[in-house]
Amino acid sequence: NHKCISIAYEDLVRSPEQSINKILNFTNLEFSNIEVKNAIELSSKKNIKKIEKINNGTIVAQKNKNFKFSFVRSGEIGEWKSVFDSNQVEIILNMIRDGGIDPDKFIYH
Repeated sequence: NHKCISIAYEDLVRSPEQSINKILNFTNLEFSNIEVKNAIELSSKKNIKKIEKINNGTIVAQKNKNFKFSFVRSGEIGEWKSVFDSNQVEIILNMIRDGGIDPDKFIYH
């Protein structure tokens, strides 16, 4: 019997404190409200971009490697719609359906 928790990206963006507390309750971990707020601030898109700037464009400075990418994309809700064409979206939706999941409950529109 495996337990799992579902946290939508959209919920995490819209209500980060509530989403984090849901995860903490599920895992029986205890952190103060201040610790949760600090974690949210430290992992914010703004802060991650600042860290990337300090590390020459990467989230982690890598010595002797010509490896450069941004960990953070736009972070916008619904960004996925501009990444995939209609055929790819239909393939993804079919895979979700084949997994026994109702896409209307899985994907925020």
